[in-house]
This record gives sequence, C-alpha cells and structure tokens, in this order.
Amino acid sequence: MTWKQSPGTEKEPLRQEPLDYQDMLMNAPIGAFSSTPGGRLIYANLTLARLFGYGSPQDLIESTIDIGTQRYADPNDREKIKRLLDTHDEVHHFESRFVRRDGSLFWASYSVRAVRDGKRTIDHFQGFFFDITERKRERESLLRTQFTMDRAPDSIVWIDDEGRIVYANDNACASMGYERGELLKMKVFEIDPDFPQDRYWHFKEEMRRLGNLSFESRHRTKDGRIFPVEVNARYFDFDDQFLACGFDRDITRRKRAEEELRESEGVLRSLLEATPVGVALLKDRVFKKVNKALCGITGYTEEEMMGMMTRILYPDEAEFERIGREMYGQMVREGLGVKDSVLKRKDGELIDVVLSLSPFNPDDISAGVCATVLDVTEHRREEKEREKLKEQLDRAQRLESIGTLAGGVAHDFNNLLMGIQGNSALMMIELDPSDPHYERLMHIEEQVRSGADLTRQLLGFAQGGRYALKPMNINDIIEKTATMFGRTKKQITIHRKYGKDLWTVEIDGSQMGRVFMNLFVNAWQAMPGGGEIFLETENLFLDDATAHSISVSGGKCVKITVTDIGTGMDPKTLERIFDPFFTTKGMGRGTGLGLATVYGIIKGHGGAINVISRLGHGTTFHIYLPATEKSVITEKASEFEVLRGTETILLVDDEAMVLEVTDRMLQSLGYRVHCARNGREAVALLREKKGAIDLVILDIIMPGMSGNETFDNLRKINPEQRVLLSSGYSVNDQAAELLEKGCNGFLQKPYLMKELAREVRVALDAKE
Repeated sequence: MTWKQSPGTEKEPLRQEPLDYQDMLMNAPIGAFSSTPGGRLIYANLTLARLFGYGSPQDLIESTIDIGTQRYADPNDREKIKRLLDTHDEVHHFESRFVRRDGSLFWASYSVRAVRDGKRTIDHFQGFFFDITERKRERESLLRTQFTMDRAPDSIVWIDDEGRIVYANDNACASMGYERGELLKMKVFEIDPDFPQDRYWHFKEEMRRLGNLSFESRHRTKDGRIFPVEVNARYFDFDDQFLACGFDRDITRRKRAEEELRESEGVLRSLLEATPVGVALLKDRVFKKVNKALCGITGYTEEEMMGMMTRILYPDEAEFERIGREMYGQMVREGLGVKDSVLKRKDGELIDVVLSLSPFNPDDISAGVCATVLDVTEHRREEKEREKLKEQLDRAQRLESIGTLAGGVAHDFNNLLMGIQGNSALMMIELDPSDPHYERLMHIEEQVRSGADLTRQLLGFAQGGRYALKPMNINDIIEKTATMFGRTKKQITIHRKYGKDLWTVEIDGSQMGRVFMNLFVNAWQAMPGGGEIFLETENLFLDDATAHSISVSGGKCVKITVTDIGTGMDPKTLERIFDPFFTTKGMGRGTGLGLATVYGIIKGHGGAINVISRLGHGTTFHIYLPATEKSVITEKASEFEVLRGTETILLVDDEAMVLEVTDRMLQSLGYRVHCARNGREAVALLREKKGAIDLVILDIIMPGMSGNETFDNLRKINPEQRVLLSSGYSVNDQAAELLEKGCNGFLQKPYLMKELAREVRVALDAKE
C-alpha cells in the first residue's frame, strides 16, 4: 500500500506495502498510523482520522504539522515515547490524552514500534490507537465507588448465600476491631449474636420477597464488646448467586439519647427552647405549646399564641387553607409535611419560611402534630442577590466575548481601509486639484474616514480604545455635549442638576463626550414627539458590597444619571441594548453600535453602567466613574502640518497592500524605505544594514514571529533602535507592553498621509 506523505516534508521516501492489505488496514476498527521522528504524519487510516474528528485520513495528515504540539494534550508524552523507542524499539499500551479537531480531549491506548534503516537509525514510527475514553470513565467511576464504599461513615458488609462475609469496608473493620482479612473468613452469625444461623433461611426468603429489610440488631467486637446497630439490608443477584448488602449503623449514641429523653422530660424542654428553629405543638391547628424561637420569629408572646388558631400567622385565608390542605395531605402520604410559605408577623411584616409537620402518632394524625418554622427571609434575599449577580456576570462575559470578536473584525477592516486610504492619497498627490477625478478621490477619503469611525466604535466596545486620560470635571463634558445637542434638537428640554464640588475623574474627554452624545441621541429617538431629558451628577462613596454588585472597585466615584421620559424598553430589549449591531430601529436608521460603544468606553475607563427601563415609563442610565485625587488639567488644542524627511525607514507588515501603499506614501514624503513582510525578514534586514535604519515602523499582529518578539530581536541588534508601532487594533495589552518597553509611538490604521508624516517625524525627532 502507499504511505501518504504530509505536505512540506522533504526527502521522505514513499513506502510500499502489499496492496492486498490496503483496504483492510484503511478500514480497520482501530486507528493505525505512521509518522516521522520529526512529528509529521505520513499515514493514517479512517478510524484514526475519525478519532481526531476529521472526515478523511488526508485531512488529518495535511493538518498535522507537529504531532506532539497539535495532537497530544501533553507534548511531553510524545517525548517520553520517543525516549523509550530509542532503546526498546517497541512500546505497548501507552496511555495518553489527545486533542480532537474541535478541541475536545479523549484518552487513547497505543502501541508503537520504531522502524530502523540499515544503519539502525530510526526511519519512522508505526502504531495502533485504541479509544479508551469510556473505559477510563468506567474505571474512574468504579474507583470512586470503591473509594466511597471503603470510606463510608457506616459499616458496609456483603454476605453470600451461606452467610459468609465477602466484603467489609473500613468502618466495619474499625467498628468491630477486626482486620479485613479476618472478617472475610467469618460468617455473619459470628459477629451478630441476635442473628442465629437457623434463621438465615427465613431471612433470605424475606429478602427475596421484599427486596430490602430494615431492623435493629447487635454486633460483637473482636474483644467481646456488644453494641447496637441499625441494619438496612438490600438483596441482589450476582451471577445467579444470592448476595445481601448490609448498611450497619452504630446507634449506640442514638439509643443512649432515646433513653435519656425518655427519662427526662426536662431535657426535651431544654432542647426545645434552645433550638433556633421555631417549634410548636398543634392540635386541630391550635397552638398547644410554642418555643421562644417561634415567638421571636413571629413577634407574638407565648401567652398570645397559646390557644389561638394558626390563622393569625397567615397573610390571608387562601394561604391558610392551602398550607392546611397540602401539608396535612403530604403528612398522611409520607409521614412528614414540608412546604414553603409566607407568614405575617405581628408587626405586619411578611417573612419567607419553611414549614414542616410531623405527627405524634403516624396512625392517628388527630392526636396532634409537631410543627417547625424556619425563617429563610434573609437566605432567600441572598439567593435573589446571588442570582442577580450571576446574571450580571453572565452578561459581562457575553459582552466580553462579543467585544473580542468585534475587535478582530475592526482590526481586519482597518487593514482594508488602509489600502484604500493609502492608494487614494497617493493618487491625489499625482493629480491636479482641477482634475475631475480629484473630487471623487476626496469622496473616497471621506468614506474611508466614515469606515474608520465605525471601526473606532467597534474598538471602543471591545475596550481596545486608546484613551488620552486627563483629570477633568465631568460636569464640563456633560454641559458641552448637552449644549451642542440642545442646539439641534429644539423639541427636547434638558434639565440639569450638577453636583457641586464634584470629584475629579481621569478620562478621555472626546471619548466621554461620545458617550453622552450617544445617550442623548438614544433618548431623543425614544421621544419622537419631543420630551425631556434629566441630567444629574453627584459624588458617591461605594462600599465593597455595592461596588461588587456593579463590577467596579469600591471607594470614591462620580455618579452620572441620564433619564428620559420616552417609550422605554421591554425586558427582552433591555437584555441586549449593549450588544453591538443590536438595534430596534428600522433598516438604515442605525448601526446598533451607539450603546455598545458607550458600554465599551465606560468599562475601558474602569467604570460601570446600568440601565433601568419599563415599557411606556422612560429609561434611566446610571454611570459610575472612579474618582481621582489629581487636579483638573485644561486641554489645549494642537495643530500639525505634513512634515517630510530624508531618513531611512524599515517598514514591517504582513499585509501586502498595506506594505505597498505605506511604502509609496513614505517615499513621497522623501524617505528611503526598506520593506519586510514578516518579523524574520525585518530582523535580517536590520542586521544587514548595520545601523543604517533610522526608524522601524512595526506591525504588531503578524503570523510567525509576533510584533512583540520582533521588537525584542530588533532591540538586541540595536538597543537604541527607534520603533513606531502600527496596528489595525487600538492600543491593547500587547501594544501597551511594547510602549512601556520604549517604543517611540503608536500609529493606528487607517491613517492619513499627514498623520503618518507627523508620527514618523515625532518618533525620529524624539530626544534620546
């Protein structure tokens, strides 16, 4: 048969097997493979391909470049196999975990042999795979069961058809003072003086008829001590053999307690009063006895409750009737009645409780019952709070996942826009402004800027935005944005209630302005006939519990409230308002990125935002921003012009179009340019030029050698090398790390010619 050769392998000889075995091996029910010592598959049968989640052996072979890192859950396992095969030539039944195509894991047992050439050098490996995942699970389940039985708190013994003990757990051995080997040589009659051998036949018949028996007996220890036990015996057949499994509980303490309780009614009374659970003795639903805990729960005194109907504790007749009907019915059927209910305290407060009823005499419920009342009001409140927090966490995780996707889309889209932007800019340089195509190119640039704005919104939602943080008074940002909005929407009345002496917040003013403009536009669209917007700011100190509930740090913060009187939202819409591209507007009326951007910017500033809304009752947004002790800094606008230069620049980018247009843009600015398509080429070029490169423009996201790794290698060659980062992402964790290492700036795609010129000039002219 033909052994398949994986793509990219060189000098791998094709191996031939007799054609008679090809179909048989290919369709064998076990996985078969052959691989090179370097880690490439050169043959796989159908079973192996399917084990790894591939539709054909060829798909598996072509997608496997390194078996150790791609297919082994732990690559060290393959290294162990190789070391063993170096000395033994064959390894059998080695067990490891492997990774399927979809990322799921499975266990396999495999046997491998090393095939050597005439020089005794390993030429390739051959082997067979068995999927043992289910066997592993069964083995683990059996071990867990065995472990649980061996260490169960009760004694467990199995006896066979003749009363021989065939199994005893640790507790059985310990409670009777025998070693396990000693017990397995004995019969049950030797350890149970109340179970004579002549009764065993009757016992077996009853077990077969009923399936299980429960009774009290006694056990004798090795040193002759006798103690009482409660026995729950179960019957089962195993290989047509009778076996009884006895769960024996030492009830010495219980017997002693029962005896003490019978001897002293005072002990019972003390226990009744000491318990934190409300307890009452009832007859015909009339209180005959209550403990102090019940008085504390209900707010009534013992004198007030004695002789009164339990009706006084229920908020209405319907609940009183329901509890009586359901609990007494359950008590008749099961011997115990347990229900959740709501009771009304003497002061009128409603409390959540768990009620239970147990009859004094199971054969005569009319003789009276014992009722317990457990106040779970605080517990239920905590449960609701935990559920609320879980919903918030789930939502935050979902938005984070969507944000990751949005950031990736924005990055790729920015690379495309970079190609369009660069080419149009180069064409405009070559054309006279009077040329009819010049105006069309200007329109293209406008559309590219619109596309860039869209990707910036996506990156803002993805919390990848590059924020120019400055200490500011948020009132100034809100007032500036509200004034601008109010000039264009005369039908909207804006009410302001700004907090005095408002704490300073460290924010990006332009990004935060976008937040409030989006909220104002959202409010305006919810009030098509006009309406009112209410703005309020205030200082707020968040305790740890409140801060945790909204996923921010505790301490000083500034709270901003934006309220409208518009149409409001239903719960289903409310759940998705921060999702990107979700919109309730018609086609062409919105991108669905406004509130997604708001969410991303607020989270990116370490803050939190939540919303309260009801259909027909308007919407309120609450924003929390952490306060800072820094003083407010007044911003000054800056201008720049297109600057040129004659230095030598190394341009590194894996996108061919971006590389081409940026190269031409830099040359048009007067620079000498060398291009590299990846990190390895960049390192080689820098080493070759030996100090002749004045600046490296480095793309961060590249296949193979990453931007981070490339930067480290460039700095090893020239520790003083100037590097300007460039990416379709905004400044993310990786870029921020490189900037901290000493990069000379960041250029976000797509960029205009003047932006490129400015950043290059800034990086080149920066002081050492």
